[in-house]
Amino acid sequence: MAWLPHPHGRLRNPEECPSSVWIPFGSYCYAFFQGTLNNVESVEDARDLCKGNASGADIISIKNEKENTFILETFKTHWQGPDYILLGMIFDTDDNSFKWYDESEMNFTKWTEEIDEVLMNTCAFMNTKSGKWEKKSCEEFPLTGTLCKTASAYEKKYLPGKSALTTTVVVIFTIVMIISTAAVWYLCKRGAGARKPLEQVDLPHTKQRYWKPVEILVPR
Repeated sequence: MAWLPHPHGRLRNPEECPSSVWIPFGSYCYAFFQGTLNNVESVEDARDLCKGNASGADIISIKNEKENTFILETFKTHWQGPDYILLGMIFDTDDNSFKWYDESEMNFTKWTEEIDEVLMNTCAFMNTKSGKWEKKSCEEFPLTGTLCKTASAYEKKYLPGKSALTTTVVVIFTIVMIISTAAVWYLCKRGAGARKPLEQVDLPHTKQRYWKPVEILVPR
């Protein structure tokens, strides 16, 4: 089995990606899908395309210069895609800034030096010839291809999920219930042992009987 060289000197097993369509880099896998072949007409269509091809996948987010360079070089040597690809970010009007769809921190950007006007329906695109990022209208700019990204299988093993959280909650709840039941049982047994035993006594001149407590003398 041939393994691909890892960008930081380690080996990366391509089988850690969802399928042979995906290309590994670092802790992530990347795949380019032609928009014209997949009926992608909006940003939501592009996101659905990514999610439908791999668990946890979304439109590409770029975290550093090495990742940006990897995407640029792969378009030149492998994908042979369009001049622009959609970046997986949305413009937040509350604080007038772009944010990644995957909710990761935006510590790296590659915007062009030109000052682009940011409108309500503005999307971010990467120029696959220069690697620069540009702001353009989401509706007017055609989505001729979608670059998707997902964590590799190796990385997913160490990412906590909802199932793990649910299992933890169930285990904790079960332990609490066991401890509570044991405490109630102990208190009931202790209370029962503290009661005095009863002795059956016949009432004189009657056929009735009653029970009276019996004193138990404990030697000192």
